[in-house]
Amino acid sequence: MGRTDAAQLPKFLVPALETIATWERIDEAIARYNKDDEKEIKFEELRLFGEGYGPKIQACGGNYRSDPGFILFDVLINDRWWLTPQDVAKMALCLGVPSVPVIATAWSENEIVEYVKSKPKSLCSKDEQVMEGVVATAYPTVYFANGQPVKFKLKCKEF
Repeated sequence: MGRTDAAQLPKFLVPALETIATWERIDEAIARYNKDDEKEIKFEELRLFGEGYGPKIQACGGNYRSDPGFILFDVLINDRWWLTPQDVAKMALCLGVPSVPVIATAWSENEIVEYVKSKPKSLCSKDEQVMEGVVATAYPTVYFANGQPVKFKLKCKEF
């Protein structure tokens, strides 16, 4: 699913997604995820949120990687539990896909704005470029009444 109802999955991204989204690969990733934890998570439903990136996807996509790929940024378990950013990174590792980097924790809104204004370099591109921006999430996670976590996105191009 995309940001809008009109969003379409680019055909050249399908092969990258097909290597990730197989029952066998997901089952293996869940087993790896639970292997080192003190309490095992029972996955009845797993939703992976991410985006395609790379050439043909963004104008500067070739700076990120040489082929189209998928980067994970959120995981929802059993339609009620959002993983922390650290656990999203762990799930990505178990799936064998990249995840968006965690830049910092415990920053104030002003510190986030100043960081984005400074136009920092991307932490997930192979070639040097200014990052797109940051997604700030409350930690510990705080939820709206509809169950969505409180977060916001701030892009460098806004400054």
